[in-house]
Amino acid sequence: EGRETQRVIVEMHVDWPMVSVDATMIEQALCNLLENCAKHTPAGTVVRVRAQPRAAEIVVTVEDYSGGLSDSELERVFAKFHRGSVEGAGTDIGLGLAICRAIVRLHGGQAWAERVPGGGTAFRFTLPLERAPAVPSEPD
Repeated sequence: EGRETQRVIVEMHVDWPMVSVDATMIEQALCNLLENCAKHTPAGTVVRVRAQPRAAEIVVTVEDYSGGLSDSELERVFAKFHRGSVEGAGTDIGLGLAICRAIVRLHGGQAWAERVPGGGTAFRFTLPLERAPAVPSEPD
């Protein structure tokens, strides 16, 4: 239809450590973040999705390069039914981010938003890495 949409760039590591998650729930969390970007950023906005191992966790980031949230909105957007003032976009944020945070917390992770340099917002969440079982040592 010739409709311009957001441009999504995905950056992933090739060698991943194991993460024990409910795949359907984590897919829902990631979809909620991507739908939020699609709904609240202008067409043509670059959206970057990346996941990076860090210490004992994986950090998943969905960031956009549009007007972004005001500093005062960064935490409030995770509240149920919050109607935020996203610069340059609509204001109905609804349940998507609250559901995302709840899913991530059920997995032992954290979810938050922060401003990115040059304008835009990064939504990040962590998931703990699966620890390898301890191998008993051989008796001497």
